[in-house]
Amino acid sequence: MWPPPSPSPSGTCSDVGSTPATWLREARLERARQLLDDDPARPVQEVGVAVGIPRASHFSRLFRARYTVAPRAYRAVAARRHHDE
Repeated sequence: MWPPPSPSPSGTCSDVGSTPATWLREARLERARQLLDDDPARPVQEVGVAVGIPRASHFSRLFRARYTVAPRAYRAVAARRHHDE
């Protein structure tokens, strides 16, 4: 969703019930997941940079916390799906 929701006076985005920083992080991780799905051959580090999380270790930690799987493992599953199609 772009542009991001406007923060309320309490500092949360009333449309989604989170802070702007949390909303942005979630949007970046969702876009990273889409990129890994669409192009499993794309290097994980490149995906992190593309979504605005350039440090590979930080990107991997955030992705794993959100999706309970490391981005490399997620990419491997996406590659198998593409291969089977």
